Amino acid sequence: MHKVGIRIFNWGTPKQWLSNSTLTIWHKNISHIQVNMMISQARRTANYGIMLDESTRGETKQFIICLMFWDLDKEMPIAQVPYLKKIMRCNSETVAKTVIQMLEASQLNLQNCSVWLTDNTAYLSGKDKGAIALFNKWTNSSTIRIGCGLHILHIILTNFEQEAFGKLSSTIGFQKTKHPFMLLTLA
Repeated sequence: MHKVGIRIFNWGTPKQWLSNSTLTIWHKNISHIQVNMMISQARRTANYGIMLDESTRGETKQFIICLMFWDLDKEMPIAQVPYLKKIMRCNSETVAKTVIQMLEASQLNLQNCSVWLTDNTAYLSGKDKGAIALFNKWTNSSTIRIGCGLHILHIILTNFEQEAFGKLSSTIGFQKTKHPFMLLTLA
């Protein structure tokens, strides 16, 4: 017969119960569980889309993909960022290959990727050699592109100002110069 002893632990105050490393591991594990559940849900849908962008950090680009789909269980749209990867350059071939690698690694059906939501950069939207055109060619897909409305509006208004008032002093933002007539009356 074994004697059962009671051991008293001196754990201190609740603030001492968890260390930074324990919290880091916990958050990392919870994030992996959440992303894996989300990707599992996306695999069950007939179609999904991606939204992507890049940001320059020193010599590399931070490439981010947001996965978008309709959650069949909750009956609501889901948009979550499961992918972040450093890439050396942002051109159509690199982007198309990176997207394919990331989606294949998640075991998502590439033909079910029905839409890319992007900014309006040429390397993404080029008709024959843009990233989406290459993705469609390499995966035998028919993915379409939806351009960002704010980017499109900025391009339209900038081009309008250039036509109406000539070359702008700055290509960033809108002119702050007061004009003798309202822009709306020119339209």
